[in-house]
Amino acid sequence: MFEVVSPGRASEERDYVEKRAEYHAIRVLEYVIIDAIARCVTVLTHAPEGYVERVLGENDIHTSPLLPGLAIPIAEVL
Repeated sequence: MFEVVSPGRASEERDYVEKRAEYHAIRVLEYVIIDAIARCVTVLTHAPEGYVERVLGENDIHTSPLLPGLAIPIAEVL
């Protein structure tokens, strides 16, 4: 699951807080928040107590054990 943060405080709150709880409740195993304004990508991996968060910068590459072979250069999505 990939989310792109929309401009505005209300959208940011929804993308970073509300959706996190919703996705965890329905057991989304991993989702990625793309924030072009902050110039970063946040990867959230499901764990029983909540999501484990990993923040990637422009020089990083996103990989996922859920999709072997996936390699997304973060600079290309920002």
